[in-house]
Amino acid sequence: MFTSTQEAGVKLTTCYELGKTYADHDRFALVVGKYICHTGTTVLLELVGCGQSDSHEFTHRHDTPDYMNRMFQGKLVRLMGERCWDYRMQVWGYRWTIHSVNLWEQGMENAPADIKRMCGTNC
Repeated sequence: MFTSTQEAGVKLTTCYELGKTYADHDRFALVVGKYICHTGTTVLLELVGCGQSDSHEFTHRHDTPDYMNRMFQGKLVRLMGERCWDYRMQVWGYRWTIHSVNLWEQGMENAPADIKRMCGTNC
């Protein structure tokens, strides 16, 4: 369990913040948490305010979940989500991508101004 909402200089997402994002139907979502595992169809993350036993699931299909598990196991990750229509399930949901926290920060530092604005990191 996390001892604070800050770890490695990165603000971790709380269960409340995630719920608010879903309730507000935000077009883009950003979630930072501790990677638990990848099942092949979902990613499990531990967020602030919940433990591994009640971790949050995010739909993410990947052919090699074992590789994902070796790469991210126990590390902080950033999920970027774009709200879109899921034709398979016939519902609105988020299309998630997984990023290593340190790689994301380095990429944002070197990104052009328009990309920083789009990702909300231009402050």
